Amino acid sequence: MKYILIIIFILLQFSSNAQKKIYEDSIVLKKGIYKSFEELRDNNPSLALNYTIIQESLGFGFLSLEGSHIYYRLNTQTNKDVKDIGTIWGFCDGKNIYINTGMPKLKKNTHFELVQFLGYNSIFETVVTKQNIGVYTGIGYGGGASVSSTRMLECNILNFAKGEVVNISKSNLKSIISSDSVLFKQFKNEDVKTEKIKDYLIIYINNHKNKPLNINYLKFLNNM
Repeated sequence: MKYILIIIFILLQFSSNAQKKIYEDSIVLKKGIYKSFEELRDNNPSLALNYTIIQESLGFGFLSLEGSHIYYRLNTQTNKDVKDIGTIWGFCDGKNIYINTGMPKLKKNTHFELVQFLGYNSIFETVVTKQNIGVYTGIGYGGGASVSSTRMLECNILNFAKGEVVNISKSNLKSIISSDSVLFKQFKNEDVKTEKIKDYLIIYINNHKNKPLNINYLKFLNNM
């Protein structure tokens, strides 16, 4: 009996040391707040999640009429809550993961994006504001320049294995899916390609899970 207990103890120690990464199959997500990318990658949040998750939406495109993007934030109750937490990478409710790769200081209006897991290459979308500069001509005082802004929806890949992220445009999506002749041809025949980027990316990753993506990732972590 003594030897059996020793063997069980050794096996338990080995199991605890062999920690699964968050992108691995059959992972059980731990609820909490991530202070760093490493905590997220290792499924090891260092702070308890004691706040309600609020879901809101933001329009994008011309006059914000092209579509609506859902984002999330934490319902912090007081300024003390925010100061105590400081900068964070994201959080988990036990079922889903929400991130902000800018590592912002937590405020009541800080946006977080839902991650769609597809192995170690996973996807999240963000709305970004782009400036549009126009030139006009006038009578008397001449012409000038006008500046306007448009909110655009962007699709991004988060590589959990490397800690890197890249924005997926039409051009680099073509580079990714070019090895799949059927999918590549289908995408070329699409009328509105920008709105289909996420759909085609998901199809390709699911069909080629063990194949590296043909893109150059951008490092976004200063402490890696």
